[in-house]
Amino acid sequence: MMSKPILMTLPFVLLLLDYWPLQRLSLAEHDIADGTSKSFLKIPYKGISIQRLVLEKVPFLAITCSSFITTLIMFRNHTAIADLNVISLGLRVSNALVSYVKYLKKLFLPYDLSLMYPYPSSIPLWEVVGAVLILLGISIIAIRLARSMPYLITGWLWFLGSLMPFLGIVQGGLWPEMADRYAYITSIGILQAVIWGVPHLTARWSISTKIYAALMPCLIFSCMAITWHQVGYWKNSIKLFQRVVTATIDNYVAHNILGFEFSKRGDYTSAIDQIHEAIRINPNYAPAYFNLGVAYLGLNNIPEAINAYTRAIQIDPQYVDAHINLGLLLSGEGRADDAIKHFMEALKMRSTSVEARNNLANIFLTKGKIDSAIYHYQKALEYDSQNIDIRNNLGAALYGLGRYDEAEEEFNKTLLLKPQHEGALKGIKLARERKREINGAMVHLNEVLRDEPDNFTVCYKLAELYRARGRTNEAIDHYEKALLINPESEQTLHNLAILYAAEEDFERALSSLQKMRGLNPDDPDVYYNIACIYSRQGKIDEAVENLSGAINRGFDNQDALMTDTDLKNVRETEYYRSIISGGNN
Repeated sequence: MMSKPILMTLPFVLLLLDYWPLQRLSLAEHDIADGTSKSFLKIPYKGISIQRLVLEKVPFLAITCSSFITTLIMFRNHTAIADLNVISLGLRVSNALVSYVKYLKKLFLPYDLSLMYPYPSSIPLWEVVGAVLILLGISIIAIRLARSMPYLITGWLWFLGSLMPFLGIVQGGLWPEMADRYAYITSIGILQAVIWGVPHLTARWSISTKIYAALMPCLIFSCMAITWHQVGYWKNSIKLFQRVVTATIDNYVAHNILGFEFSKRGDYTSAIDQIHEAIRINPNYAPAYFNLGVAYLGLNNIPEAINAYTRAIQIDPQYVDAHINLGLLLSGEGRADDAIKHFMEALKMRSTSVEARNNLANIFLTKGKIDSAIYHYQKALEYDSQNIDIRNNLGAALYGLGRYDEAEEEFNKTLLLKPQHEGALKGIKLARERKREINGAMVHLNEVLRDEPDNFTVCYKLAELYRARGRTNEAIDHYEKALLINPESEQTLHNLAILYAAEEDFERALSSLQKMRGLNPDDPDVYYNIACIYSRQGKIDEAVENLSGAINRGFDNQDALMTDTDLKNVRETEYYRSIISGGNN
């Protein structure tokens, strides 16, 4: 009981047990002046007060409150609490009243049991009125017999009270009409009333205990037979949900899950039939379109799969997995830019998605945007450091950027995960060969530079080689020497700015970028890079000003705007939100 949400009703149930069978609290007669009598609660045990009975339930009440608060937090963080505009209060109350009677019916006539019962869109008035009359009738009988048959009122209130948290007055996510699992504890109240009530009512008939002894095995074996029959539906998921769609009406959730299970078995035709039925019942159910996309993909019907995922996103723009799957299909169809947009959308909602980051990095790598690819590979490895493919891909990207030491390090990490990985072994071999070539070239160029100290090309190439070997200080020194020879070399200024920024020498980085802006005042990339430096310095106004300058001059690299960590401090500004939302429309 402690592991169930029904824990919230525990203090109430304990008070009922104080009334019966513990009899710490009972009804007594009180004579009134007009000669009539009135029932009231009294404490039969000397020295025990009502205050004490309530006070001793306080620890359980504290547990109840913590459970309630935890549930609210869970709903707020993971599941949207259903709005009254979606499911009206009147429908919720009506379903609660009718569900009480249905739980009673299934307790004594356990047929058409189902794993899930879909929430009704409407309930006939006669069902609601009938449920109210039945509940009132049983309540009146239990109250009138409270003195002579106290277990009736105890059992009835146990049933009514303990079931209340599950009636859906407040609900989150895909709430069911009712659920058989909710009745496990609540049915104890009804069963205790029956167990004590039947002997009491039949006492006048002088029924022999032998008859009870004969009836009990029949009842037990009947329950065993029903249980054996019901358990048979749980043989596998397909058999289970086939039973659900048979036992319930218009259960689009069950049809969708059944379709998903058929897809898992490779029976895509049956899957599509079931999912189409789910869509017929509820045309705005996004998960059905998602699973429809999975089924069409299984049949290699790419256009229909794309249409299904697109429809799922139209219904639910926050559907992360649909964005990822659609991005994969679009990438395979050669629509890389469209795929990037969907992977970006997925990461906005689920930044920890390794699949989205890896596929996004792969696209950037094929487009030659190696820096962006490296960034996303590295972010993906933060969440899945044991992923062999991503680790090897990162090594390949670093190799492509000429960062051979780092590439070799990543390839070695790949080999730790998979010692005979062919790609990593080949990558290490190529990286070492390339480093030997670079070392030889550096020796040669240094000899040339001694003879030709004013040779810009040699100076620049040496800087590039030092940079490729990770020798930053020597790279900066040779870029600066090259700049003295040719002060208007934009590429040299650009490379110096990158190295200064990497060393967090922001003033010198800004100085190089501002010289570039002087040479080419309409270059949007220069303004963008200046904005990044200011953002890293925390100078938000200057960053926004230069970012605006970049956008106005034609900067349209949406993926850089959304993923560049240098813009972290700018992302909370209204201007940034406006350009991102504008770029996604």
